[in-house]
Amino acid sequence: MKELLEKMQDTYETFKANATLQLEKQNKAAGTRARKDSLILEKLAKEFRKASLEASKKSVSYTHLTLPTKLEV
Repeated sequence: MKELLEKMQDTYETFKANATLQLEKQNKAAGTRARKDSLILEKLAKEFRKASLEASKKSVSYTHLTLPTKLEV
């Protein structure tokens, strides 16, 4: 999951740089690259959600819960 986060961060940095170039210098090619990066980020976010759900299912532990032996009224 750490690798996935690093890949997301790298892709976001590339997206941000290209989007900035498009906005500030009207660079059309950078806009195309930014749109491509946004699609990649979308796929990575879906992968992250899936991995995160799997990790949370594995880490759920109920061993810390104790049931009372007697009910007091």
